[in-house]
Amino acid sequence: MTTILLAMILYMVRIGLVGTAIGVLFIRTALFCKMRNGQLMVLGIVSTPMIVSLADYLLGFVFIGWSSWFYYLVPVVISGVWMLFHHNYKVALSAFSEIGQYAVKVIKRAGNWILLDLVIASGFVFLESLLYNNSCSFRRFLSAYVKPVLQSFNMLGIVAGIVFLTVIAASFVYVIMRMQKDGSLRINVFLSVFMILTGCGIFFGMSFNSRPDYDSDRSHYQLDARYFCEDKNSWEIDNYTDERYGSSIRDDHGPLWIMNLADAQMLADAAGLDDPVRVVNFAIFWTYCCFYIILFLTASFISGKYSTGIVSLLLFNLYQYEVLMIMGSRDAFRFVGLLLLYLYVSNILTEIIGRKARWHHYAFMALFCYLSINGHEGNVYVMLGMFIVVAVLLLANRTRLKELLLFGSAFFCGTLLGVSKTISIYLETGRIKSLTTLPFHDTPVIQQIAEINKKRADWETIWETYSRPVLFMMVLGITALIVMIAVSAVKKDKNLLIYGILIAGMLLPMTGTMDWIGYECSRWFAEQPRYRMYFLMLLAIMGGWMLTRQWTAKLLRYLCGFTAVIVFGLWLSAENNRVSDYNKGYLTRCITDIESYKELADTAASVTDGNVFTRNQVILYYLHGTPKLLDHIYTEDLIQAKTDTEIEAALEKLDVGAILLPGNGVDYHDYSLLPFWDYIHENENFGQIKNEKNGYVIFYRN
Repeated sequence: MTTILLAMILYMVRIGLVGTAIGVLFIRTALFCKMRNGQLMVLGIVSTPMIVSLADYLLGFVFIGWSSWFYYLVPVVISGVWMLFHHNYKVALSAFSEIGQYAVKVIKRAGNWILLDLVIASGFVFLESLLYNNSCSFRRFLSAYVKPVLQSFNMLGIVAGIVFLTVIAASFVYVIMRMQKDGSLRINVFLSVFMILTGCGIFFGMSFNSRPDYDSDRSHYQLDARYFCEDKNSWEIDNYTDERYGSSIRDDHGPLWIMNLADAQMLADAAGLDDPVRVVNFAIFWTYCCFYIILFLTASFISGKYSTGIVSLLLFNLYQYEVLMIMGSRDAFRFVGLLLLYLYVSNILTEIIGRKARWHHYAFMALFCYLSINGHEGNVYVMLGMFIVVAVLLLANRTRLKELLLFGSAFFCGTLLGVSKTISIYLETGRIKSLTTLPFHDTPVIQQIAEINKKRADWETIWETYSRPVLFMMVLGITALIVMIAVSAVKKDKNLLIYGILIAGMLLPMTGTMDWIGYECSRWFAEQPRYRMYFLMLLAIMGGWMLTRQWTAKLLRYLCGFTAVIVFGLWLSAENNRVSDYNKGYLTRCITDIESYKELADTAASVTDGNVFTRNQVILYYLHGTPKLLDHIYTEDLIQAKTDTEIEAALEKLDVGAILLPGNGVDYHDYSLLPFWDYIHENENFGQIKNEKNGYVIFYRN
C-alpha cells in the first residue's frame, strides 16, 4: 500500500511540474490572450493528460524498448529546463500568486461564514459516504436506519425532536438574513455548492480507486497500454503483426488515450508494482478532475464569473451516467481536448480577424485540432460544426486571404494528422466503420446486428431513456443559447456572439445536417449514454451562463435564482441515484466478477497450450499469453466456416486451444447462429468446462 501511495505522489509531482511548464508556455506565447495568467496556469495543468500522453507517444517512436523510468523522467527534465530558461519560474510564481490572491479575496468576502460552508459541505460528503457504504438510496437509508429510531421515540422524544428541528430552521433563517445584511450571501451560497460538488466528486472518484478493469472499452485500451509498456513501440500501437495480432481491435481512435493509460502503467512498472490497477485508476480519476476543471474554466470564461462554472457543473451532473468517466471511459479525455480547442478558438479568433495572430498561433491551432481528434474520433463532427461557423465569421468580417489560408491550413493539417489512422484503415480495408463486423459478412449475425441497430434507431424509444432532470437541463440550455445570441446582437457584444455562435456550431451534428458524412452522428449522439454527454455538456455551459447573468430586470434575476435552487434540488436527486446504483456493493460485485474471470483464465490455461478465443474483452484482458478476439478479422476463417472440414481447417490454422463463450452463445453477437457453435458442442475433439459463477463455458480441444 505504501508503494502504491508513493507511485500516486510521484504521478502528481510530475503532473504538477509538467503542468506548470505548460502553463508558462501558454502565458509566454499569449495563446489565450483573453484569459488571465492564473487561469492559464490552471489550464496548463489540466491539459496534462493530453500533453504527457503526446510526449510518451513521441518518445516511443525513437526510444523503443527503453526503461519505464526513462519515460517518467524525460518530461520532468524537459519541464525543469524550460522553467529555468529566461527565469520562467518567476512567471510561474507570479501566476500562482495571482491564484492565491484571488483565493484570499474570496475568503475575505465570505467572512467567517466560510467555516459554516465547510461544515455544510462536510455534512453532504458524510451523508454520501453513509449511502455509499450502506449501498442504498437516501429513501432506503431513512427507512432502514432513521425510521426505526423515530418510531422508538416516546411523546417527550417527539416534542424534543420538533423543538430541535424548529431551532435548526430558525437558525438557518437567521444565518441567511445575516449574510444578506453583510452582503456575503451570494458568495457563501456558491462556495458551499462548490465545496459540496468538489467533496462529493473526490469521495466518489477515490472510492473506486481499487476497482478492477471491468469495462469492455477500457479493457481494450488497457490491453494496448500493457503491450506498449512491454515494448515502448509507438509504431505498432493496436496494429500488431506479431503473435499479438488478433488480440487487439484496431479502432479508428487515435493513440493518446492508450498512452494516457500506458503512462500510469509505466509508472507502476517503474515503482515495481505487480498490479497497476490502482495507479491506472488514479490516472483516470485525474483525467476526470481535469475535465471538470476545464468545464468550470470554460463556463467561467464565457461569463467572466466563476459562479457560472459552478452552476454549469451542477447542470452537467444532472446526468447520472457522467459517472462512467471514473469507470474508465475516455469521455473525460475527449472533452479535455475538445474544450481546450474551443477555448483557444474563442481567444484567438479576434486576433486573426484583427491581423494580430503570429505563425505560432496557427501552429498551436493545428496542435489543438490534433489533440481534440485524439480525444475521440467523434470530436471531428463537433469540430467541423464549429469551424463551419468560424469560416462564416471570418468571411463576414472580411478577413484577409492570408489569414484565411493560414487558419484553414492549420485546421486541415491538424485534422488530417488526427484522422490519419482512419485514413490508413480505409486504404487497407476499404472501410471506415468498425472492423468488428467485417468477419461476419454473409452470416446470420449480420442480419441480427441490423435488427439491433434498427431498434436502437427508434427516436421514441431513445427519448424515453432521458430522465426529467436531463430534459429540463436541455430545454434550459437551448433557451440560454438563443438568449445569448439575441443579447449579443442587442448589446453588440462581439465576444458574446463568438462564444454563442461557436457553441451553436458545435451542436450542429445533433440536427442531422452532418449525417451525410457516413455516420449517423445525430442518432448516435442522442442514443449512446456516453456520446450524449457531448451536447449535454455544451447545454450545461449555456444554462450556467443564463442563470448567473446579472439581468437588469429584477424579475429575471429572481426567476434565475429560483431556477438555480431547483437545479440544486435536481442535482441532489441525481446524486442520490448515482450512489444508489454505484456504491460499495457495486464495487464488491465488480471485484467478485473479476475474480471469477481470473479463475476462468487459470482454468483455460490449464487445459490448453493453444490460443484462447473469446468475444469478451474484459475476460480477454485477464487471460494468459496472447489470447484472440472472436470478432477480429484474424478469426474470419472460423466465423465463415460452413462444413466440419472447413471448421477443422480453421481450427488448425488458428491453433485454437479453447473458445470461451456464455452457455447460450450470446456474447454481444449470437455465436449460436454460426456452424462452429454446433461443432464445438458435438464433436468429440472438444471438451467443456462450465464456470458456474459467470455462466461462461470453456470449449477446449482435447
